[in-house]
Amino acid sequence: VRYQSLDRTAGSGPMGDGGMHDREFLPIREPRDRSLERSGGRERSLDRGMYLEDDLYGSRSARQSPNTHLASGGGYLGELQHQNNDLQRELANLKKELELTNQKLGSSMHSIKTFWSPELKKERALRKEESAKYSLINDQLKLLNSENQKQAMLLRQLEEELRMRKHGKQAMLVRQLEEELRLRMRGPSIEMQQQMEVLFAENEHLTREIAILRETIKELELRIETQKQTLQARDESIKKLLEMLQNKGVGGKMIEQLEDQTKKELEARLVESENLIRHYESIVRNRDQELNITKRELKATNETLRALQAQLEKAFHNQNLGGTTNSTLTAILETKDARIVTLEKEVNLLEQELDRLRECGIREPNLTSPLLQHPNPFNKAPLTHLSFKQQLDEYRGEIQRRDQEILAMSAKMKTLEEQHQDYQRHIAVLKESLCAKEEHYTMLQADVEELRQRLEEKNRHIEKKTQTAVQATQERNRINNELSELRDHMDIKDRKINVLQRKLELHGANQKLATGAAKAGEESSVLKKQVEEQKKQLEEQRRKIEEHRKGLDNRIKQVEEKEKYIADFELKLKKRKEKLDQQEAQLLKGGGTSGTDQEVIKKMEANLEAHRVELEKAREDAKHSQEEMERLLQLVQMSQ
Repeated sequence: VRYQSLDRTAGSGPMGDGGMHDREFLPIREPRDRSLERSGGRERSLDRGMYLEDDLYGSRSARQSPNTHLASGGGYLGELQHQNNDLQRELANLKKELELTNQKLGSSMHSIKTFWSPELKKERALRKEESAKYSLINDQLKLLNSENQKQAMLLRQLEEELRMRKHGKQAMLVRQLEEELRLRMRGPSIEMQQQMEVLFAENEHLTREIAILRETIKELELRIETQKQTLQARDESIKKLLEMLQNKGVGGKMIEQLEDQTKKELEARLVESENLIRHYESIVRNRDQELNITKRELKATNETLRALQAQLEKAFHNQNLGGTTNSTLTAILETKDARIVTLEKEVNLLEQELDRLRECGIREPNLTSPLLQHPNPFNKAPLTHLSFKQQLDEYRGEIQRRDQEILAMSAKMKTLEEQHQDYQRHIAVLKESLCAKEEHYTMLQADVEELRQRLEEKNRHIEKKTQTAVQATQERNRINNELSELRDHMDIKDRKINVLQRKLELHGANQKLATGAAKAGEESSVLKKQVEEQKKQLEEQRRKIEEHRKGLDNRIKQVEEKEKYIADFELKLKKRKEKLDQQEAQLLKGGGTSGTDQEVIKKMEANLEAHRVELEKAREDAKHSQEEMERLLQLVQMSQ
């Protein structure tokens, strides 16, 4: 609507019809389109610079821990594919833009040929600028193609690594290393890392000690079992020896009693031969009573033995008694068994003696006088006495020898019991130490969890800061886009002013040519009106330019503030990068990474360098836009 008055004035002039003036205004409208498209390209380049800055700070973590995305289910591959698709789309848009600009360049060249020389010079300058921009676009296209190829190569390599890792046995170890790298590379302090290393070393030391203690406990249990078996075998041998000794000791006592009884019987036979039968009868009664008593004792001992055996079985089933309780029970059982054996032997001897006495009592009444029988005992007594003494001496020597063996065996038993108690105490101490180590291990695990939570909080804080930085860069790009639009508007206004000045010059020339004509007065009045209208339009345009200049000043202030904030944030990021480099060097000193991981890290570093180059180019574009803004401000001042 603004250009209709200009078209009408140009059509009413003597220069010709409106078609020619339509061609005159083509350079004004087409450069606006080109400038808008140029601003769109600049916006895309700035967006791409922002994207590259994000990649610069995002690929740092990828360079430090390149395999984290591999372990997280191919997320990194998806991100790379997404970037690749974005780059291809941008490449297609740039090609379309190049074709459109070439078409518009051809049309503008056609219009320039029909236009006069000052406009041709300006169009040549614009063409040079656009050719320079086209060369920049071509360079960007080449860089994008190379970056696209690098991304494709990275995708292939990462897919191959994924296939290798899926079939490998070290997938879990790699994931743990990647998680630790990711947690450590997001910005933990050196003290935290040292604490983590100390905790992991203590954890490994404790696990080794626990394994050693478990092995020692198993060995001690095996030794205790073997010692128990040896103790049981020795207990059985001692039982047998005690039984033999008790049997022999009881036999000696019985021999002494028989010797005394024979002496008494001989004396009684010599002194009281008449009362021999009564004496035998009393002895038989006494022996019968003793036999009954011994039978009763035998029954009682059998009952007690059964009760003790039942108690022993219950104790073995319900409790795992120690060596001392087993030894006491076995000693009681042995004493009871020995007592039963001795009582049985005494009963047998008494029965034999009763039978012998009964036979003697049966034989003695048949004798005519007791004096006939007296020489036989006196003749047999010395022989039996000597044989009994010899047997007694032999039995006593054997008993002493067996007593010595029993003492030696009892000493060995005591030493073995003491060793068993020492082993039990040692096992108890080992169990207590194991419990203490397990408690310490749980405490260390709790400390590790706290440290992990702190690291996660720090990572979240860093992510928030990166988001604020991204927002700041977006705001900066938006302001740059607005500045480019204002610059384009200023270009359009300058061109309009130039066109109006040329029209004024043409009008002056026409007035000079038409001074002699009769229609000069009317045309001059019309031209004056048109000139007044054009002056009014120029004043309005100047007022608008002043408003734009004020807006530009405000935007410049905002841009400076944003640039200060971005510079501060870049300093912080540099410090973080230095810390991350130090931690990476420490990690490489501590354990290092595998060969494939190092290759991937090198490739990521190369990619990072390419992104840095792109960032430098984006910064150069920003400087160029700043220079353009200063040039616009100078033009505004000149127009004032």
